[in-house]
Amino acid sequence: MPNRRGVLLGLAAALLSRGSGQAQPIRRVLFIGNSFLREHDVPTRIARLAEAAGKPIDIHVIVRPGARLSGHWGRKIVNETLRWGWEAVVLQDHSLEAMTDERRAASATAIRRIADAVASAAVVLVVPWSRAPGHRLYDQAGMPDGPAEMSRRATEHYATQAAATGALIAPVASAWDGAIAEGAVLHAPDGYHANGEGAALAAEEIWRTLAPIL
Repeated sequence: MPNRRGVLLGLAAALLSRGSGQAQPIRRVLFIGNSFLREHDVPTRIARLAEAAGKPIDIHVIVRPGARLSGHWGRKIVNETLRWGWEAVVLQDHSLEAMTDERRAASATAIRRIADAVASAAVVLVVPWSRAPGHRLYDQAGMPDGPAEMSRRATEHYATQAAATGALIAPVASAWDGAIAEGAVLHAPDGYHANGEGAALAAEEIWRTLAPIL
């Protein structure tokens, strides 16, 4: 079931802009994804960034561990929720959806269907970060041979889907690549999920994409 989080931190400050007395609209943002959003509660981190920026948002989160957007689309609760009316919808597909032709096709179909279902909302596609160097995924046939190749495939896939649907891109993968190159440790011990610092960086990149449209 979706997890309803009406994140209205410091409501009085959110409703009144500092010094102007003007009411601030509370924008509704839907997040659909998997454990990359769930771990360390990335949507709530984004809501806190929005609050601090004077752009309060009301978030609704639908996440399932290991979920693909193609799997979300087939669920009645998801399709009903898409009709509730949103200013923005943030989509986090599985990190392997850009890695093979079959998965890319399923991802593209799901993104297109969701974008069509929320035609009045802005759609943001999150480019997922790569597995850590040395992860066993890189030894599997047909998979990328390292983080750089994984990031390249993901970036190309979501750029193609953004061009096809008019969606925006949250370039989390490239932000992670840059931070890791400078010595940051962003992965959890499994070399797959984010640690707290990685989740914070993901939230910042997604918020940077959302902020201009809210």
